[in-house]
Parts: sequence; structure tokens; C-alpha cells
Amino acid sequence: MIAFDQYGVELTLTRDMLGTNPYDPNVMDAHIIDRQRKMILEKSTINKDINKYLDQLPISKEKGEAEVEAIFAKLEELTGVPLTDDQKKAVMRDGLEALKETFSEVEMKGTTVFFWNKELKRPMIGDHMIYGFLKAASEAIGNTMPKKNGTVLQSVSWTQSRINQTVRIPTPFITFDKDIKRDATGNPVYLQRSLRAQTAQGPRVSLAKSEVVEAGAKLRFNIKILKDSPISEEILHTLFSYGEFSGLGQWRNAGNGMFTYTLEKLESASGGIRKTSTQRTSEATM
Repeated sequence: MIAFDQYGVELTLTRDMLGTNPYDPNVMDAHIIDRQRKMILEKSTINKDINKYLDQLPISKEKGEAEVEAIFAKLEELTGVPLTDDQKKAVMRDGLEALKETFSEVEMKGTTVFFWNKELKRPMIGDHMIYGFLKAASEAIGNTMPKKNGTVLQSVSWTQSRINQTVRIPTPFITFDKDIKRDATGNPVYLQRSLRAQTAQGPRVSLAKSEVVEAGAKLRFNIKILKDSPISEEILHTLFSYGEFSGLGQWRNAGNGMFTYTLEKLESASGGIRKTSTQRTSEATM
């Protein structure tokens, strides 16, 4: 039997968070494959830098299919049109153009959304966003510290590898306690912004828009850590406190998606989970 510690985490947005998933399930499928490819190819010109990507959490076929299905659920929620299996297959083969008549009144280009929980009728994120945040936090914090190989935080690649190997979130999706931002008629309110890029044809500007979950919304989830992992309770507090500098979702560099947190240690017991330590918050780490 593998022994592990379990913690209850609650993140509270202090700034609005933007959706990150492409609206088109066909594009989303390619996005999943691209995420897998990046695990190996990113920084692959230096052999020693590859290690932290080789042991990264794989994206299983089941998880990938669940993510695509969550985007289909978002399409159905936005249009009010249930999709048949044949329609879904057509979209996966040809993109949303296959249903251009059904979606003629929906603007799709340059739009990003949240995964959608059909039962609770609320937006959700994938667990990979929490893993990604923890590793980004370890890099940002580790770069402020003296370097020492094989030491948590002081060695960024070693810390990220330990996160990959010893940290797990039991649920593949985490649902917000609130809906996306909507207008008085119930339609989504998007944040639209211009994106500038230097291309081979010269500078280009495009418009992008995203669904928004407003500040004050909460994400609650449990996190499991292997016993005696260097990713200790204290390290978790350090990593999650970085949410006050950089958070979740798109446009993080502009402050979107920042959050405060609470973290409490849990213990398995007959009939469920009970608390075993005093709850600590962002303020306690200041």
C-alpha cells in the first residue's frame, strides 16, 4: 500500500480569470497533441534540460477524450443545441465548419472558453493547470534562491521532477463555485483584447476574446503527496502563495487569474476525510 499525505486546497480568485481552451473541439484535439509534444521538444537542444519533460505527467487517451467532450458540452451550453454523435464526429474530422449552419450565429474565431460541467452548469478547469502552476511557481521562486543541485526549490529542474513524480490531484477536472460572467440576458460577456505578433510577413495584430470567471470565484480540490516527498506541506504553502504574483489562465502577465489560497492537511477516516491540522492561508505566509 502506497502511503501519502492529502491536503484540501481552496483557491479564491482576486482577479478575473480568462478561459484557455479553443472553442473548436477539432482545434482542442490538436491542442492536446501539441501539449504532449511540448513535453519532449521544449528546450530539447540541451540534453540535461530534457529530463524534467521526460517524466512529466502523460495525457492519457481517456483524459484527452474527456477534455474534448467538455468542450462539446460548452458548445451545447452556448448554442442550446444538443449534438448527435454523428455531428461530433463531423466536427472532429472537419472542425466547426462542418456545422456552420448550426453555429452561424456564434463567433468562434479567436475565442477561448472554459471546460463545462453539464451537471452543475458551471465552468471548470483541467487538473493540468494546477500542475503547471506549481511548476511555474517553483521556477519563479527557485530563480531567486542560491542554486544547489538536488535541493527543493534551489534546483528548479529537480523540484519540477519531484512534482511530476510525487504530486497528484485525484479529480481530472475542478469546477468553479460560480458561473462565467454573463449579461442581463444570460449571454457570456467576453474580454476582448488585441494580440500583437511579429511574423515572417511583418507585424500582425489580431483580436482575441475569452470567457471570464470573475474575481471572488473559488476552486476547491484535494491534492495527494507521497509520504516523505520533498514537496512537503511547507513547500506547498510556498508554491501556492505565488498565486498572489501570477495565477491561472490566459494573460497571467497582466495579473489575470491571481488568487489567494487556504491549505489544510486531511486524514483518511471511516466515513470519509477529516482535518488533522490547522488551516493556513495566503496571509499566514506573508
